[in-house]
Amino acid sequence: MSPLEKFQVYTAKQVAEEVGIFSESELKRMASRQEIQHTRGARNKILFTETDIRALLRQFRQTPTKQPAELAPVPALAEPTPSPFRITPRSKAAHKETDRRAA
Repeated sequence: MSPLEKFQVYTAKQVAEEVGIFSESELKRMASRQEIQHTRGARNKILFTETDIRALLRQFRQTPTKQPAELAPVPALAEPTPSPFRITPRSKAAHKETDRRAA
């Protein structure tokens, strides 16, 4: 590996496409607010080294809040309850009910 490969830099657009967690504009905003590690290039351009990308991934690593064993069981579906709203013979709901019964 040549010494230049160690210092390869990536633009916010390249990092956004590769990582997929944040968009290009989000990365630029976080860098300008000093929320993530980055490097400034020519004309104050925001660039990221491999070390910066690793730090970004470490910082925003997503871990589950609950372990699968701790999840509550899903209750069984109950029978449908009748609607509390009045259904008149002229309503659309009544027509749908009669169509279902006929089928």
